Amino acid sequence: MRFENRVAVVTGGGKNIGRGIAARLASEGAHCVVAGRTEATLEACVADIEAEGGRASAIVCDVRDEESVRRLFSEIESGIGPIDVLVNNAGVEMQKPFVDVSTAEWDDLFAVNTRGVFLCTREALPRFAKSGGAIVNVASAAGLVALPLGAAYGATKAAVIQMSRALAIELRPRSIRVNAVCPGFIDTDMARKGIAAYEEIGLPVRSLIGYRQGRIGTVEEVADVVAFAASEEARFVNGQALAVDGGASVC
Repeated sequence: MRFENRVAVVTGGGKNIGRGIAARLASEGAHCVVAGRTEATLEACVADIEAEGGRASAIVCDVRDEESVRRLFSEIESGIGPIDVLVNNAGVEMQKPFVDVSTAEWDDLFAVNTRGVFLCTREALPRFAKSGGAIVNVASAAGLVALPLGAAYGATKAAVIQMSRALAIELRPRSIRVNAVCPGFIDTDMARKGIAAYEEIGLPVRSLIGYRQGRIGTVEEVADVVAFAASEEARFVNGQALAVDGGASVC
């Protein structure tokens, strides 16, 4: 039980990759706090974790909103205790020709994907356990390599990767490790919409994905890597961008 008696926070924890990560951390002993905008999906995630014998709590939070983020971490601190693991997973995606991206769409992508990581990390840090811990930022392979229709989305994730690297250096004296996990195409609603967008305009999806393993990835495969990065097994892994993409980013 790698996370026994640890408190883990997963933003965007109600569905898809976030839900898989929360379930994995809870299965290994963590009290997992799932945060997100939709109460129903958060409660469903908690119910599933508890049905498997795990511990979890749901707190509604909009990572774009400073006051909402402040309430989230204040509630965790007062009701549950110090944080050991923070997984910044909340994110939105968009595939669109660059010239068609509106200013509002650009701002919203950065508000969720980048500002959200900034706000959550800033609020979490004073509430981390004195012994340190781990921050895992869920970025994307789109932050490592360029994808058609992905300039705006990729820019948000590249920013998260660079933030992770810089924080790894800054927080090293506090024994808080920071790594980014970079999924490629994973079997989620978000990825399926992206694949459909590419197919609609005739782009070679199989080539874009890379298909080194002949398939897209699973939520469980991402959760495996996040759990590793958050655990003591990765105690000498810091400031890294760990691709979970079947080799697509090196094709």
